[in-house]
Order: sequence, then structure tokens, then C-alpha cells
Amino acid sequence: VGIAASDVAFAPSFSLALRPTLDMRAPSPLSSLPHSLAHTSRLGVSRRGACATLMMGSGQERNRVKAVFTDVDGTLLNSKHGLDDATTLMLKKVMDKGIPVCMATGKARGPWVRQVMESMGLPEESWTLNGPSVFIQGLLVCNPEGKAIHRTVLDNPTVRKVNALAADRGVSLVSYTTDDRIVAAQIDEWTDLLLPYSEPTPQPIGRREMDLLG
Repeated sequence: VGIAASDVAFAPSFSLALRPTLDMRAPSPLSSLPHSLAHTSRLGVSRRGACATLMMGSGQERNRVKAVFTDVDGTLLNSKHGLDDATTLMLKKVMDKGIPVCMATGKARGPWVRQVMESMGLPEESWTLNGPSVFIQGLLVCNPEGKAIHRTVLDNPTVRKVNALAADRGVSLVSYTTDDRIVAAQIDEWTDLLLPYSEPTPQPIGRREMDLLG
């Protein structure tokens, strides 16, 4: 269910959900954290809930949960783009154990992060829970304090070529900026598809301004 990487295993977004999401009568796997988790059967596959990442090797030390990595839409967040009560409770239990919870998503930083922080009782100005977070498919990485420690930015000649290609093909194009904006030459039905995800609202800046990005 995961690909081992150093001392954690990355669980894909289908996802491994912490047990209380599936059966509230079952004993929580967190009751023994950070001690050994004897059986993987204490975890179940679910379409919602927090995504767990574990290294289930031999020996108590190898079996300890090192970190939790979670996708956001359809995994951490429900179909209404909010945190379920059970997920919120489980996240708080994990974080109280000192286990880093790391969000990894294709979404940009935006209002949805503030909503997560509010639900968790954390400062709304935070961009992370208690672990590093990955945004925009890895183009932006933040440390546990929410400070950007990695950015991948297109150079201006590449931006101009992409803008020209989009205009030539009649394709709606959005750009994610380093100041947490989503911009486009113009707003249309395609850029409006981003609105339900509680990312920054796309802003129309015109083709000339789009060509100055990068």
C-alpha cells in the first residue's frame, strides 16, 4: 500500500484511513502510539479520512509511526471541502503524540488552509499543521513553521511561450504566483472550475501582465 522512503512509507491517496473513520467500535491504533502497531489490520482503506504513512518492518522501532502524509481533497477533506469531526479528532490525537502531519497536495495555499487551521484550533495565519507541507504538486514546499523552503518558478521566456501556445489553441490558462495568487488573462467558465476548491480566486490581469510573469 505504500512505497518505502527512508524511515516512512508514503501511502497513496486512495487512501489508508485511520480506523475510527471506518469503525468507531474498534480500538484506535493510536492507543499504542508511538509504540509498536502489531497488525496492519488495525488500518483500513477508505475514501475519506486522514491518510496514514507507516513503516511496518520487523521490530518495535521499525513499526513506530514516523510521520503522517495526507492528500487533501477527498482524503483529508470531505466532499464539502471541510474536515469531518472524526478526522479532526484523529489529527489532534496524532499531533498530540508529536507525530508530524504533512499535507501533500496539488492545491495552492489559500482559504482552505485557513479553514483547516480554524477547525484544528491552530493560528489561522499558519500554512502547515505540525509538519512540512507540499503544495501545487511540489512546486512549493513549506517547513513546519509554514515558511517556504522550496519553490520552482518558470522563467519569463518559458512563460511567454506557454501563454502564446494557450492563446493559439484557445485554451484557458491560469498561473500560480509566488505571492499566493492565481491569475489568468481573463476569467471564464474554465477558470471558474477552481472556485469550489477554496483556493485563491482567479484574478484577470490581461495577456500583457501574464507575459510579465516569471
